[in-house]
Amino acid sequence: MNRLTGKLLIVFCALILSAGISRAENFPFIFSNGARYIPQVPGLPSGVNNSGQVVGSFTSSTGFDGGYLYSNGTVSTVDVPNAVETEARGINGNGQIVGAVRVLATICGGTNCGAYLYSGGVYSVFSAPGADDTAAYGINDNGQIVGYYVSGNSEHGFLYAGGNFTALDVPGALGTSARSINNSGEIIGWYDTPSCGNYSFLYTQGSFTQLGPCQTYATGISASGEITGYDISGGRLQGFTYNSGNFSLFNIPGAVTTDVQGVSSDGNVFVGQFSTAEPGTRISLIFGLGVLIAGALRPLKPVRG
Repeated sequence: MNRLTGKLLIVFCALILSAGISRAENFPFIFSNGARYIPQVPGLPSGVNNSGQVVGSFTSSTGFDGGYLYSNGTVSTVDVPNAVETEARGINGNGQIVGAVRVLATICGGTNCGAYLYSGGVYSVFSAPGADDTAAYGINDNGQIVGYYVSGNSEHGFLYAGGNFTALDVPGALGTSARSINNSGEIIGWYDTPSCGNYSFLYTQGSFTQLGPCQTYATGISASGEITGYDISGGRLQGFTYNSGNFSLFNIPGAVTTDVQGVSSDGNVFVGQFSTAEPGTRISLIFGLGVLIAGALRPLKPVRG
């Protein structure tokens, strides 16, 4: 899924959840040891490390995205110099941050839309060779980075290590997106199929394994191999965990929807977003979400907006 499609998905979810008699509210969350905490952050959290540092992104008043780091109760901006848009997506145990950047306020192409690494106070922007769009989503403590890139109308996952790109493509898939990597080099993400939409995958030792049912989106993996993400197969946005072949749904207590975006390396902390609604709120329109995503998550030629 490219960044434009991701933004459209978030907007559509918000419209669905607010449909009805009453108002739905969305909240960022940090979930640890069975307790939910709502941090004072400006947007959706998407990555967390063992120290409890959280990264995420928000949409500014100008319509462009900004990144943030939440650490010890304080929010600081993650902003690639001279860029019009910066998204913070992943953070490792060393405090290194990865994400996506747009240099110019135009459509993607060439080096305009790239990925970046923030390490030791320095931003380094990089792109997959020949790509129109590159975005980094995960980094492990060894400095290995995963994400996706778009070339033409095709979306490909990637592993970036030691200055070298390795494409990750699930055989027969319409598109592949890598989202997280643990210190053992196990990679998770999702891929698009013509029959039902998206499936999650685990990539290890050169092989892809399908995870869970259709319409699941793996977003994080811990050091022990526990996988987290979100699921819409039942017509409702819910979190999930996958461990040793067992797929289980996960929901914040009292929430209407739960969107898990990341897990710490030790597996103790989940981050993401949940929604609540007052009694009487109708969310019947969510039935159409799976149908929309099945069509919308086809690889698109990247356009920033």
